[in-house]
Amino acid sequence: MHYPNKDVRLHFWKISRVQIGDNSEAAMGMHVIDDSDNEKCQLIIGKNVSIAAGATFVCCSEPSFSVNLKEISYVKENLIKKSTITIGDDTWIGANTTILPGVKIGKFCIIGAGSIVTKDVDDFSIAVGVPAKVIRKLKLTSSNKMYNYE
Repeated sequence: MHYPNKDVRLHFWKISRVQIGDNSEAAMGMHVIDDSDNEKCQLIIGKNVSIAAGATFVCCSEPSFSVNLKEISYVKENLIKKSTITIGDDTWIGANTTILPGVKIGKFCIIGAGSIVTKDVDDFSIAVGVPAKVIRKLKLTSSNKMYNYE
């Protein structure tokens, strides 16, 4: 199997409204569901971010064009979501994680494998589960610059 090199992937991400910070990496199988015609549907990835295989970023959530559901007012007003997802610097996104529209994940966060992130996650947090919940905060110790659990 042939995988495109980094330059090809970066070009694809640019046309898909993905911004990726320096020294950030995404494993094969990362998915971005967006609407290239809508400026609200972006994925902004900070610096030093690690994204594991199978992570899915849903910037745009709506029925396909062949489905008339999106014409129903309740669906249109409450269920169709199109919004930017932001991932802060120095964050690790676990394998097979799904992040929904409009979510902001802070700096120095860990999102556990298989989690579905439906709400914002504050800086220095570990969030896991379906839906993802913060289970622990990380703390910077000034003496050794290491991150420890509180």
